[in-house]
Amino acid sequence: MYISHYYFVGQFIFISLFYSKILKGKRLVAVIQKTLILIIILVIGYYSLYPEDYYKWNVFEIAITSVPLLVYSFLFFTQKIETKTGNSYIYFISGFFIYLLSSTLLFTLGNIGLGDSTVKPLKQLVWKINSILYLIYQILVFIEWYKNFRKPQSIKNNISINT
Repeated sequence: MYISHYYFVGQFIFISLFYSKILKGKRLVAVIQKTLILIIILVIGYYSLYPEDYYKWNVFEIAITSVPLLVYSFLFFTQKIETKTGNSYIYFISGFFIYLLSSTLLFTLGNIGLGDSTVKPLKQLVWKINSILYLIYQILVFIEWYKNFRKPQSIKNNISINT
């Protein structure tokens, strides 16, 4: 269970740094960097005050590391609409936004109704939907790579005539 903490915090750090590179505006980048530092301090402070929660599923940590990433995704979309420039990262961010939104919902609902048999079918449905959205996210990442980052293959005619 404690490994999930590294996943959520690591995801938050790396994706925040990514957004600070692709989003335009010095003030916005400064806000992202300050939010990054604040969230890290909050997580460290939380586990300093409640070290027993390190070995538990922590909804607080999931929320404070995922919600800013959703906001950054939304800001990216608004910048793309306003500037109408290039499509770099649009597929990646779209997939990431969809997947992160569903997985945040899933992970924050993780501890609700653990013993309640009426909640179990709903949880299974949410897990299945999350799996499908993760697959869509992976497809969009592939499309992003294919359209914007793969090196086009050049056809070279390497026929030599030996006479």
